[in-house]
Amino acid sequence: MSDKTKQYWWLPWAVVIALVLAVGVVRSYFGNWFFGAPWSPASILVTKVGINEFSAGIADTNPYWSLRLNAFVVILLTFVVGPSLWVYGEIKNQSGSPQDALKKGAAWYIGALLIVASLQVVPTTVMKGMVFQNTWSSAEKNKASDELRSGLTRLGFDALEYYYLPRELDGGGQTFASPQGRAIHLTDLESYNPDASQTYTLTTVDSDTAIKIHGVSNQQGSDANFTNADGRTGRIEITMTVTSPGELEFTVVNGK
Repeated sequence: MSDKTKQYWWLPWAVVIALVLAVGVVRSYFGNWFFGAPWSPASILVTKVGINEFSAGIADTNPYWSLRLNAFVVILLTFVVGPSLWVYGEIKNQSGSPQDALKKGAAWYIGALLIVASLQVVPTTVMKGMVFQNTWSSAEKNKASDELRSGLTRLGFDALEYYYLPRELDGGGQTFASPQGRAIHLTDLESYNPDASQTYTLTTVDSDTAIKIHGVSNQQGSDANFTNADGRTGRIEITMTVTSPGELEFTVVNGK
């Protein structure tokens, strides 16, 4: 191997990477071209079978030979043909001692092209993992927000019921804060559960016709430094204002 070949050993790989990028651009215009991605036809096959079984209510017996053949050919090229051609090209180049770094031969270039193209599985898998994680996290936060709203709504209706009930029936007698009695407590509300996964806090009652209840989830909110009503930090929090004659107003103070 000449000094020039040793000096520019990276040049053939640069050419291969450039070709792969060019092929990727061309591939983006052909949605059904599964070059270097055997999981694409496989996932389409599984999806089609699932949809057909769900629609018909019976097992799908369609063989889908074209998709199976696509997956098989791509696996063959990626894991057999590509590495074999590259190894063959390397052996041939070692024995031939080419003077030009780019003169690797067709077998070497084709094999290297197939190998580099197959490496897209790495970024693809990482990206899919990140998307799945973000989707899962977003779904958990949405669920937490929905549970907070649901719990606050039940407490709000209980508070209105307490407001309208006369004092003889353990109600507020159309007041939340009375100088002749005591202010409303969360324990006065039937649906209040101190052992729930969410935390609810009633602010100081200083009005006869309005109260404010804070709901705090265990899920992290958008502001990690936000101080929640229950003393914790950074949790999802929704505030509900209950006003007679029967209004419930929700405010997201630290969202998802």
